[in-house]
Amino acid sequence: MQYTKKSVIKKNIPDNDMNGLIDRIIVSHDLIVKHVQVIVNIEHPYIGDISIELYGPNEIRKTILNPSRVTGKDLIRSFSGDLLDVFKGIRSKGEWTIKVVDSGARDNGKLVDWTLDLQLEDSKTTEISVTDVSTVTSNQQCDQVGQIIEMSCDIDIRHSHIGDLLVELVSPSGKSVVLHDKAGSSGDNLIKTYNSNDLKDFIGSTAKGEWSLRINDQMKGDEGRLVEWGVKFITTD
Repeated sequence: MQYTKKSVIKKNIPDNDMNGLIDRIIVSHDLIVKHVQVIVNIEHPYIGDISIELYGPNEIRKTILNPSRVTGKDLIRSFSGDLLDVFKGIRSKGEWTIKVVDSGARDNGKLVDWTLDLQLEDSKTTEISVTDVSTVTSNQQCDQVGQIIEMSCDIDIRHSHIGDLLVELVSPSGKSVVLHDKAGSSGDNLIKTYNSNDLKDFIGSTAKGEWSLRINDQMKGDEGRLVEWGVKFITTD
């Protein structure tokens, strides 16, 4: 499977400072890494001052760019292949960290964004297709007894146009709460955690029983898939 996440930060890189600028992407999937690609977008009047390091969840560090002292403006570049093979075979879950250092004085720049693109071993989790103008329901059984005091719901829906989607969580009693109501316009992928404030209508209800995630794709033209979802509870018993 392919996992891609972009971090848009638009932060200044400290000038002539080896501590550099650090940013992190958190990966929730716990799968074996087969291939890594990193794309960086840096605005800087003299890119020869720039060095970049990538750290994996297992604290393996790899320098992907050294200072060249070669003149040039701005850096939009992809790093992949043998350069990043040191990360092959590790577990993907955890913090992936980029460190950008400007080791020269006088010229200032910023890290606009960076993208982590991982090719992972296929997930053993069942993936359910979300097709055009259709409703998909996935059910999970909860055996935890007692009334709900706190709860959360994690969803991972890969879709190319999340503005098409109406997503609801349905309790064992049949009560439903709308998690996503056609928001996000043409944005892709709905990977989110909903907390007790979002799910307050379920507080005080019984946790035990069948919970359902209902996804309604209301427009033609874009399709997707439900990768995984789950609910967590704190109850009175």
